[in-house]
This record gives sequence, structure tokens and C-alpha cells, in this order.
Amino acid sequence: MRADPRAAYVFRSGDSRNTALARSPCPWRKRWHLAGYEIWEPAADCPTAVSVG
Repeated sequence: MRADPRAAYVFRSGDSRNTALARSPCPWRKRWHLAGYEIWEPAADCPTAVSVG
């Protein structure tokens, strides 16, 4: 999937896409863990697209 760096992403904890986001070159502004989910907010200087999964 191609990720839009202007959006926040929400995946269930344990989803392999969380690992892909953590390893991506995008600098993440915030990352939350909430009720079995991980929420990712990219920084403004994130590349145009990030490959996930």
C-alpha cells in the first residue's frame, strides 16, 4: 500500500504494517498506543509517499 504522509494511520497492535511504518524513512511526529491499536502521525517533512506492507 502507498501511504499518504499527510494522514494519520491506525492499525491494530501486532499488524505487520506497524513494523513497516517504524522502519520507513518517514520521521513520525507522534505514535500512540490506544485500546489495542497503534496510531501514527507523520512529521511535516515526511517523503511524498511511504511504502507500507
